[in-house]
Amino acid sequence: EVTVRLYVCQGQVGWHIHEDQDEFFFVQDGEVILETEAGKAILGPGQMAVSPKNVPHRSRSVLWSVLLNFSGGFPFVRRNGHHESPARKDPSAILPKSDLNEAARGLDAPYEARRLALVNDFELRLLRAVGAGPLWTFDGAVWYYVPSGTVQVESAEGRLELTTGEMTVVPKRVRHHVSAERSALVMQFKRVKE
Repeated sequence: EVTVRLYVCQGQVGWHIHEDQDEFFFVQDGEVILETEAGKAILGPGQMAVSPKNVPHRSRSVLWSVLLNFSGGFPFVRRNGHHESPARKDPSAILPKSDLNEAARGLDAPYEARRLALVNDFELRLLRAVGAGPLWTFDGAVWYYVPSGTVQVESAEGRLELTTGEMTVVPKRVRHHVSAERSALVMQFKRVKE
């Protein structure tokens, strides 16, 4: 259900289109330029952008860069080449970027999630973990990534500690909670309830 790829790049990925899915980019380290015919977004560490489906785009990086790249499933339909695109007519094809540190400002209440992006039928949320969080059970798998701090993800199957830059996936319908002794940021990628 959830496809998360660790993408290490230096150089350029040519123009291509994902016909059936949005594509989300989060820069963990380095700098990446995402470009559509309508404009470009330069992303540094902690910054992110969504490339909408059916919009030709390309990415490049002069520096050795590490990204998390996610979509709502696999496989996806990809077409290579530079084609006429809706980007020229649709201003939403310009890649707005957002910054994790800016999104974290004002996240004072523990475990109150802030939506960072919608990617197909999934949402990426940011929350501040401190103390024991609520018990969660989701109908689909849920992915967690820790951009800063240390958290524990606990279920009946056991307890897993995640530190800055680490991630895990909790399978669907597994009751679990996240906790942290000190304030930490957690990204959560899950299906949007219909």
